[in-house]
Amino acid sequence: LPRASDGWAMYHPPLYHAATALLMNLIDPVPGGVAARAVFSLLPALSGLGMALVACAGARLLAPGSGWLEAGAMLTAGLLPMNLTLAACVSNESLHALLASLALLVTLRALVVERASSGQDVALGLLLAAALLTKYSSAILVPVLVGAVATKRFVTEDAPLPKVASGLLISLFLIVVLAGWLYLRNWLLFGDPFVWNMNATPGRTWWQPPGFHTPAYFSRFGEALAYPWLSGFTSFWDAVYTTLWGDGMLSGVA
Repeated sequence: LPRASDGWAMYHPPLYHAATALLMNLIDPVPGGVAARAVFSLLPALSGLGMALVACAGARLLAPGSGWLEAGAMLTAGLLPMNLTLAACVSNESLHALLASLALLVTLRALVVERASSGQDVALGLLLAAALLTKYSSAILVPVLVGAVATKRFVTEDAPLPKVASGLLISLFLIVVLAGWLYLRNWLLFGDPFVWNMNATPGRTWWQPPGFHTPAYFSRFGEALAYPWLSGFTSFWDAVYTTLWGDGMLSGVA
């Protein structure tokens, strides 16, 4: 696997890229042709479709018997411009969103049943590990989702502490064993488990427009209405608006 210092985007976790490389080897299309482009786009497109199905399953879980709500959730998620845009991009974003959403769905299921099962702990650990091998930002989900299931067992189920601890440890064990090696490798090589392209190579910097991330950045809005692309550099609210309606940062293509 490449190191974070080997190129601009080499810091990303490898799951999406490794899976796409495996598909390329299996299908063996002509390099640069339409078939090759289709292989690169396959996982994002399927992930976008999966997001719609996960939304449908979540609605069914939270409101059983409401077929109209399931259909509405599926259509909303499937036709959300942000989801459509990312599903059409060659990027790890959609796969990460799908894995994170599946982890959220498993957590919701564990919260609504009378007693969460060990199988749900295993599924949650596997999905969070896969998400952590796709994007760093999944790290924020680990304490939130695993902690929610543990809290539910302790408060609602009135489970004994050993039972609460065992469920917690099952999920965390799978996460550490399956995904921990990547973050340990980063820490050993770069001194930072979440190394990215700005700190992997000494001396590399990234310009920022005047006012970026100052108080004024959070009090302006309107650039997106005239010049939507990359207007997230102008204000936080322009970033939110353009992300809702597509991918305002053009998937990092400047």
